[in-house]
Amino acid sequence: MVSTIICRWEITLMIVLQALALYLFGEWAVDASPAVSEVIAVGLFGLFAQGFCSVLNDINDVEADRINHPERPFPSGRVSIAQGWAVVAGCFAGSVLCALALAPPAFGAVMFALHLLFSLLYSFPGVRFGRQWLLGPLTLVTSTVCGVLAVLSCTSLHASAGAGKGVILLVGLVCFLHHLFVIPLKDIKDLAGDAHVGGSSLAMKIPRRGVHAIGVAGYTVPWIVLYAGVGPLDGRGDIPGLVAPLRTLAVLCLVIGAVMSWLVVFRPVLLERSQRFCWFAELGLLFLFQLFLPVVVRVVRG
Repeated sequence: MVSTIICRWEITLMIVLQALALYLFGEWAVDASPAVSEVIAVGLFGLFAQGFCSVLNDINDVEADRINHPERPFPSGRVSIAQGWAVVAGCFAGSVLCALALAPPAFGAVMFALHLLFSLLYSFPGVRFGRQWLLGPLTLVTSTVCGVLAVLSCTSLHASAGAGKGVILLVGLVCFLHHLFVIPLKDIKDLAGDAHVGGSSLAMKIPRRGVHAIGVAGYTVPWIVLYAGVGPLDGRGDIPGLVAPLRTLAVLCLVIGAVMSWLVVFRPVLLERSQRFCWFAELGLLFLFQLFLPVVVRVVRG
C-alpha cells in the first residue's frame, strides 16, 4: 500500500518540505525559535495530507490514468482500490491528529478543516469537482492555500501584535494567484484521458496559446504583487525588516518565472511529452517560493 504514496515521492517530499519551510518562516520572521514537537507535527501533516489528497485523486482517476499514466499503482494493478481506500482513511486520520497536536487558533482550525474539505470535494466520488474546468482549479487552489494559511496560523508570526497576519495573507494571495494561473498548463498532457472519462479542463476550451498566456501571467503577476504588497506591511509592530527579504525573493521568482515563460511559449512540446516538466510547471515555482521564504529571512535580513 505504501507504493500508492511513494509512486509520487518527489511531490510528497516537496509537500513535506513546503510545510516545514512555511513553519520556519513563520517563526524566524519574528526571531522566534521553532518548537521541535511542532516541527515534527507540521512535517507529518504535510505527509498525511499529501497522501490523503493524491491517493483519493488516483482512486477516482483510475480510468483516465489507464490512458494518461498506466504505470501508476491502480491502473497497473499493483495495488487494489480497496487498499487505496485504506490508505485514504489512514492519511485522513493522521492529518486530523497532526492538526490537533498543533493546537491552532480558531482561524487555523478553520483553515485546516477547509484544506481537508476542499481536498475531499476535488476527488470524492459523486462530487469530483476536479473534473470540471472551472470548479476543479478553484477547488484545488483553495485547498492548497488553506493548507498554507493553516500552517502559518500556528506560528509566532500569526500571534504577533504587528503586521504578521497581513504578511500571512499576502503569502496566501501570492500562492493563490500563481497556482490558479499555472494549473491549466499541466492539463495539456492529459487531454485524452480526461475526455475519455467525461472530464473537462480549460485546455479543452481555449486555444493552446491562450493556455500559455495564462501560464505566463501566473509566472509573473504574483511576484509583482508580492514586491509591491510587502512595502506597506513593513515597520509595523514587531516585524522588522521583511521588505528586503521578500522583495529579494519576489525578484528571484520573477527571474525563474521568466525562464519558465520562455520554455512554455517556445518549447511547448515539453508540456506534452515530459511528465516531470508538467509537474514542475504546476508546482515547481510554488515549491521554490515557499522553500526559500525562511532562507531569505535568514540570509538577507541576517
